[in-house]
Amino acid sequence: MKKVFLSIVAIAALVALPMSVSAADNAKSQDETVSAKARIITPITFAKSSGDAGNLLFGVIARGATATDVTVASSSATATATSAGDAMTFTNAAYPSHPAIFTYKGQNGHSFLLTIAPPVTGKLSNGTTGEEIVIKNFTSNIGNTGTIASFDGTTQNLWVGATIEVPASTATITNLDYTADFLVTIAYN
Repeated sequence: MKKVFLSIVAIAALVALPMSVSAADNAKSQDETVSAKARIITPITFAKSSGDAGNLLFGVIARGATATDVTVASSSATATATSAGDAMTFTNAAYPSHPAIFTYKGQNGHSFLLTIAPPVTGKLSNGTTGEEIVIKNFTSNIGNTGTIASFDGTTQNLWVGATIEVPASTATITNLDYTADFLVTIAYN
């Protein structure tokens, strides 16, 4: 009986030994499985209408007796220049008036940020005599932030307008075309 009891104690000790090592290992580290996920969405596509159809055009402006703000609104693709003073605005085939016109599309329901960077000088120049006129108050029909409304393969419209300060007729300024480039950027926010 002594031999049987001793054998049972020895076997119990051997069985307990691996369990105690395993318990010690569990106290030092634990494992968890982690998932990695990524959602891929449609990139934003963005394009200016070709030629002058995509540019911000103020048409022809006859200066008035006082300095005048002339604005092209961003409310529609057919918005034309309007005068806040006595300068007269008109258009013809060679000098139309409308906002800058773009199209864009992206993933439905995702927010965007629209940035309009005015010309570095904040002015239009005639490129000949160095004379300049101020351009300011850029606007868009979609605001500066928002959510892409639909993505079913159709494009959305973006129109950008601004205001220029037209000098009075008494100001010394050459009657020429005044131009400047500005940057429009749309990106997911």
